[in-house]
Amino acid sequence: MLDTRQTNRVFGEEWYTCGRCGMDYPRGKVIVQNGLVVCRGPETMGCVDEPGAGPPRTRLTLPLEQPIDPLPEVVEDL
Repeated sequence: MLDTRQTNRVFGEEWYTCGRCGMDYPRGKVIVQNGLVVCRGPETMGCVDEPGAGPPRTRLTLPLEQPIDPLPEVVEDL
């Protein structure tokens, strides 16, 4: 969401709402990361992902849910 306010003697600086914490920050305190506006820097919640956080998640392979194979039938005489 775009908003304009007066801050630090700069009139009309654009303000954006962080997509993670929901707080409003001026343009100098936010960046767009993976299509999401997130806050960064001092005096913010620091919602920006650290560099290198994405690749390990993308390489993670999770097993897919599948039906369990039927157990083999074994006949044993005791």
